[in-house]
Amino acid sequence: MPPAKSGIKVLQVVWSLEVGGMERVVVHLLRGLPAQGCAAEVVTLGGAGGMAEDLGHGVKHWEMQKAPGLDLKLARGLARLVRTTGADVMHAHNTVSQLYAVMASLITRCPVVVTLHGANYEGSARHRRLRRLLAARCAATACVSRDAMAAARDLDHIPAARLHLVYNGIDVQEMASARAERQAARDELGLGPGDQAVISVGRLSQEKDYATLLRAMVALQGPRLFLVGHGPVRGELEKLAAELGLGERVAFLGERSDVPRLLAACDLFALSSLTEGISMALLEAMAGGLPVAATAVGGTPELVIPNETGMLVPPSDPATLAQAMGALLGDPERSRAYGLAGAQRVAQRFSLEAMAEAYAKLYRLSLG
Repeated sequence: MPPAKSGIKVLQVVWSLEVGGMERVVVHLLRGLPAQGCAAEVVTLGGAGGMAEDLGHGVKHWEMQKAPGLDLKLARGLARLVRTTGADVMHAHNTVSQLYAVMASLITRCPVVVTLHGANYEGSARHRRLRRLLAARCAATACVSRDAMAAARDLDHIPAARLHLVYNGIDVQEMASARAERQAARDELGLGPGDQAVISVGRLSQEKDYATLLRAMVALQGPRLFLVGHGPVRGELEKLAAELGLGERVAFLGERSDVPRLLAACDLFALSSLTEGISMALLEAMAGGLPVAATAVGGTPELVIPNETGMLVPPSDPATLAQAMGALLGDPERSRAYGLAGAQRVAQRFSLEAMAEAYAKLYRLSLG
């Protein structure tokens, strides 16, 4: 990692680095900030998590363990860490981390920038009041999509002047480079020359609604489905796949460190979520040149342009999702065009460099 070009030191404050979309944003950001003149370090409040191993050489990581309930000792410990490291700015991710960053800032006067990684449509009145009070103590609140920004403004009643749209970004070059490994990756997955493959990457949890994706696969003859990720509903999904008669057409690959290669091996990315912020997996798939069939929820319509980079469908509608997937798989020329357009869109608007530059501007704004 190249050294920072100036002395702004930013401490990323996150609950953990367990595998997930928000955590991947933090890891990407840590990689991209030095080129923007910001020294990047990270503290996890609830343990390390598997992605801590992906931080790379030179990224300092401190691990804390929050006690049950409101942990004032944790807030004091975070304040000590800010002073010890000489951090100029704390960047908190989501509400729990924001709470402790704000408490530490009351001791240290270190400004706080917070990112809200999704839209808070289901929050209680108490939770909304907390988010509003915490936002008032932050120098800036970043939202990863216009959908999330609208919820913060209209439901949490955070003043619009304090909100900033900062889209998630990815390493575009990493995804583009993986395309050269397509044949080797297909061989490893057991895909023959005429086989078609659908892939989805994410936590196996209720909000991802993979049950709808499995039911959509029943209506398609031939293509295989690769699900990448772990989660609490994996057992239920494996049982459902068996009940639907999908058999070996569906493979549960678990957590993988070679997601770019897996994406390169496949022909279509499917996203069946009930809710999303800005999906890192979707960005990676688009950057890798895959056409997309996705549910029109959260920030996804801000990424996928219908009939240009992919197709959008209503959530919880297996028939319509199957129709969209079938249309793309059955038209290779259109799929290639969508994939190329998607890759260009991500490179232009959702790159790691663009995200890091936007956050660097917020850090400097917070310092006056």
